[in-house]
Amino acid sequence: MKGRKGQDCEELIAKYRRDGRPEDYELFLRKVDSMVEPMIRSKVQDENVRADLKQEILMSVHKSLPTYDESRSFYNW
Repeated sequence: MKGRKGQDCEELIAKYRRDGRPEDYELFLRKVDSMVEPMIRSKVQDENVRADLKQEILMSVHKSLPTYDESRSFYNW
């Protein structure tokens, strides 16, 4: 499952970079959210703290996306 979500992200990043469609970027962020949610939920009990962490992670991914190398695994990035 982890690999598939990572592959989905990789495909969406490539599509977004190629076509510039905001819908692809939004779907990419939703996929990232679905990857980080279980990790955060397993470690953080407080719902407000979880929401803050997710927001920080998504902002970090957003800001760092230009440095993502498509030849490497998104999941490990």
